[in-house]
Amino acid sequence: MIDKILDYQNLDGELIKLEKEFESNENKKQANLMIMFVKNATERTKQLNEEAEKLVKEIAKLQEVELKGISLVEKLSKQDIAKLDDVELKELEQKITGASKNLKELEKRLFGENEKVKRILAEFETTKKKVHIARQKHKEHKKQYDEYVQVAKPKIEKMQKKLKAMEKDLDPELFEKYRELRKDGVFPMIVSLNDKACGGCRTNLPSSTLERIKQNSYIRCENCRRIIYDK
Repeated sequence: MIDKILDYQNLDGELIKLEKEFESNENKKQANLMIMFVKNATERTKQLNEEAEKLVKEIAKLQEVELKGISLVEKLSKQDIAKLDDVELKELEQKITGASKNLKELEKRLFGENEKVKRILAEFETTKKKVHIARQKHKEHKKQYDEYVQVAKPKIEKMQKKLKAMEKDLDPELFEKYRELRKDGVFPMIVSLNDKACGGCRTNLPSSTLERIKQNSYIRCENCRRIIYDK
């Protein structure tokens, strides 16, 4: 009974190893990372586009205000100074100074907005190049992963079929315990008695437990729950 399930466990161990390799395949990981990068980059491009649209509208408004300011300065500059008294001259000077100050402030704001546009365009171009590289890398990793799958998947399916065929010769009660441990990620599930200790977790077994091994074909380790047999 133990021999048959040990043979089953040996083959199942090879399957577990293949399945882990299949799931943790580096090309699969990299291909998925590239997909995630492209997705995030697409979202960022959308945000950049929205920022650019807002900036364009803001710049248009500032330019409109700037034109009005320039017109005001020109209008004030064309006034006949000879016809103005001292108070009117002072008021005119203050208006021109104020208008000029506002224009300088507008010029600074426009420069700042234009710099933002340049930054957005630069980031957009950088993102576009990175997306292109990411798509190429995804294509390469996917190709290598697909080639790996063509080799690994038939091996896994062949092992699964062989294990399925072996199940009919296993003790149902013992196999149920085996499947329970496998589901919980325990491996190996069945271990030998190793100098009065569990061959899995190395816990020393009490005398009463050792006596039960002699009476039964196997026992469960109270510490790690593995199935222990006396070889």
